[in-house]
Amino acid sequence: MTPTGAQFQTIFKFLIGNVDPNYEFRGKKFEDEVGPALKMAQYPFADSITKSHLQAVGSQQSWPNMLAMLHWLVVMVEVRLLAGFASEAGTKADPPTRRSEEHTSELQSP
Repeated sequence: MTPTGAQFQTIFKFLIGNVDPNYEFRGKKFEDEVGPALKMAQYPFADSITKSHLQAVGSQQSWPNMLAMLHWLVVMVEVRLLAGFASEAGTKADPPTRRSEEHTSELQSP
């Protein structure tokens, strides 16, 4: 099952807001906002997300790329949360979930 365009926008804005709580969407068309938001988040494939992908997020051609992007953003949110827990404790904190630990270790491996 794939989300509708409106559901995708809600998910994307939620994740970007968790990657950078200070990021503000400026009220432009959503398709025009995604590129700058992904570049701010340092998404490595930001240039490969096109407006046509965003206009048909659930299509067979678009969904794999959109899902990969959302997954990457979720991992960035998890890393941010883990870093916040560690800095609050002043030491390495126990991760909130096993899943977060697995994603973090994937990012750290060469």
